[in-house]
Amino acid sequence: MTSKHFNIKELVSRKTYEEFGTGAWQLFDPKIIEVIDWIRDQLNAPITVNNWSWGGQFENRGYRDENCTVGKAKSAHKQGMALDFDVKGMTAYEVRQWLFHHADELPHSIRCEEGVNWVHVDTRAIKGKNLYFFKP
Repeated sequence: MTSKHFNIKELVSRKTYEEFGTGAWQLFDPKIIEVIDWIRDQLNAPITVNNWSWGGQFENRGYRDENCTVGKAKSAHKQGMALDFDVKGMTAYEVRQWLFHHADELPHSIRCEEGVNWVHVDTRAIKGKNLYFFKP
């Protein structure tokens, strides 16, 4: 499994990439990769998850290894089921509203975090819903 739009370095930390290289794709739930590719296709705008590989500040917005202290211990990020990201030209609120209006088109059910200035999506199952909003 790989992504149509993202290099593995954009989805994992430097440490994870150094340990696994392109083998880090195996750490992800394929559904989250399908979801982020679908969002990128539909919005037709650049999406930034991690940007450490080109000198940026983001390193832990994709897969997080078990020793990562960012977020909760049982985070969906540590299961390869979650991504935090920004969409160029849109606020996080605008992206969440767009997701709300396109929920029936999503390739998989997702949860979306409210009240933050980035977009968090994860593929933890929510019975009977394509899109579920939650507060941290």
